[in-house]
Amino acid sequence: MIKKIIFSTLVSSLAAQFSFGQAWKSKLNQARTYYQNGNYDQSLQLYEEAKSLAPESIDFSSEIGQAAYKSGNFPKAKSYFESAISTSDNTSIKSDEYFNLGNSQMKMKDFKSAINSYKEALRKNPNDSQSRYNLSEAIRQNKKNNQQSNDNSNENNDTPNEPKDEQKKENNQPADIPKRSVDRILDNLSKKESETKKKLNNSTNKKTNTTNSEKDW
Repeated sequence: MIKKIIFSTLVSSLAAQFSFGQAWKSKLNQARTYYQNGNYDQSLQLYEEAKSLAPESIDFSSEIGQAAYKSGNFPKAKSYFESAISTSDNTSIKSDEYFNLGNSQMKMKDFKSAINSYKEALRKNPNDSQSRYNLSEAIRQNKKNNQQSNDNSNENNDTPNEPKDEQKKENNQPADIPKRSVDRILDNLSKKESETKKKLNNSTNKKTNTTNSEKDW
């Protein structure tokens, strides 16, 4: 009787393990079907369910990352691509995963990290034209982003016109001169110039008169 109970329990246990083992495969196949049909949200959910049921030795992080990327969940895609990189020893596969990681980071506008990821992809596969192109785009976007940050910083600065003010100071002019004051200064300069010309003319006339008087004498 005891042997029968043990045998019955063993059979039940093996059946449960077999059923459990088939469950993750079933989920995985469903996830792949949904992915191929373009239902990425449902695909991602089933992929993660399959992962939770699958043995630790089975890794399909790259597929989950692609489903997450397609569904627009870029932080999750980034996490799964990083996992795929850490578990793979294949250089070609690592290059592809770094490329995918860089794409996720680009979507998150983390351009600096994307640059590093594309560089790693090219180190693994120097002939990858897609990684090379995306690297140049990441560099361009990072430069553009930095420029916009600098512009925004200048706009929010309490003294946004400081460079102009410094230039005026170098010319020995006040930093902020009202328009009327500027016109007044120009008028004064014009008057001084006219007075100087008059003085020069008077001086020239005197010399001429003196010379003529000497000749007459």
